[in-house]
Order: sequence, then C-alpha cells, then structure tokens
Amino acid sequence: MKYKIYPLIFLLFSGLSFIVSGCNDNKQTPAEKNVVARQIPAEKLIGLVFNYEKAEIELTITSSGCSTKGDFRWSITGNSILIERIKKDECKAMPEAMKLIYSFKEAGIDSDKTYSVNNSFIANPGLASIR
Repeated sequence: MKYKIYPLIFLLFSGLSFIVSGCNDNKQTPAEKNVVARQIPAEKLIGLVFNYEKAEIELTITSSGCSTKGDFRWSITGNSILIERIKKDECKAMPEAMKLIYSFKEAGIDSDKTYSVNNSFIANPGLASIR
C-alpha cells in the first residue's frame, strides 16, 4: 500500500509553525500594550482652533448626523493631546464637517502650556471615516 507523503509533511510543518508561533514572547512596550488593549483609533480631525480669550477649543470633526461632544475623549499626556472617538456615529447621512465647542476645563487644557496634537488631519470630510 502506497501512502502520499506530501500531505503528511505539510501537516507536520503546519503543526510546528503553530507551536513555534505560540512560544513567541512578543515583547511590547507598556505604551504599545496600552494602545492594543484600548483599540480606540485616534479620530481624524478636520480642524482644531484654540481661543484664548473665550477659553475654549473649537474641534471640527466629520459627522453623519449623530455625533455629540460626549462621543469624544480628550487624552492629555504631558504636552501631547490625543482626541479619541469613544462612540461611533451610527447615522447614515452624508458625512459633513461638524464643529464642537469645548471649554479648556472640559478638555483638560492648561492655557499656559504648549501642546502638540497626535491626531491626523484631513480636509475632505467624506474620506475622514476611512481607516
């Protein structure tokens, strides 16, 4: 009786690769582990304007009609700002630019500090929701 050896060899190597990949220690920095654990992508912004006189920030985002101020979280780490959408806009309207106003206090901003923004910016609201 003749046996075909090729399928057996394939199964052997498949099993070995599975075992070896399971032994990978996957050394990630704490920051990388935190990003993977949260799985919240940074929001693509259309605009961000700081108004010192009014002590407020005008955030321009893309909305399909259901976005509110509460759908976003401001993460301030040192001098870095990251704006994350924590609730997806489920409406089906054509995406368009929407302005949301936050006080410095709501956003956690100190008016005497210099900040960098970690979000990316895009001019076309129709393309902002594409990941």
